[in-house]
Amino acid sequence: MAHNQDSSSPTTVGARLKGYRKLAKLSAEQLADLAGLTRSVVANIENNRRSDITVTELIALSRALDIPPLALMLPLERPFDQQVVGRWSYNVGGLAQLFRSGSTASSTGASARAEAVLRTSASLYTAASRVMDARQEIFHVARAWGFQSQMDELAAALDSGESFSWAIASSLSRRIGRETKDRADEVDALFRAHDVAVADYHSFALALAEISGERQPPLPSATTLAGPHGEHQTET
Repeated sequence: MAHNQDSSSPTTVGARLKGYRKLAKLSAEQLADLAGLTRSVVANIENNRRSDITVTELIALSRALDIPPLALMLPLERPFDQQVVGRWSYNVGGLAQLFRSGSTASSTGASARAEAVLRTSASLYTAASRVMDARQEIFHVARAWGFQSQMDELAAALDSGESFSWAIASSLSRRIGRETKDRADEVDALFRAHDVAVADYHSFALALAEISGERQPPLPSATTLAGPHGEHQTET
């Protein structure tokens, strides 16, 4: 699947890529390394020696530049101009909306299903991010308050999805509460927020499985964060 570049356009994907790369003060080689691509791929796209750019390349480059993929695809420098797309014509706002939701009043069942998959997948990703963010913070707090020897128990509590009811959560809260009740209340709220996010994740995963027919992998175990530094970079 590819995104075609129109070499007659005043600003091509390659030109946009070069512009954003220079704004980020990166060389073509540095951008290629960040994106997991070769320097020749970046150079060929920037110089329009490639007639298309694949979806995976587009996503990798936009991630490396920390910009939305649409920033490379759309002429943001000319937001009011009408862009001809087949037999349709859109300005930047219309194209952006098309990517968010391509349905019309006469949408087919196929488009409704596609939108449902995209919408539910995004909700699932957000829930997973909330879970991992809460776990990172909980482990950070636990280490700061001397609970290093109880990391495995804490991980088990978090994996259960009902961590607030576990003794380890109460112990941590009481330990903090001896010195600062406000912080203890914040930690209690953090455990509750984590458990709500886990429930949301499973709810969205079930909904996505019903829509797509695919089985969603479980959340990564909290034990991946229970080490000395608690580093975790897996994206669900």
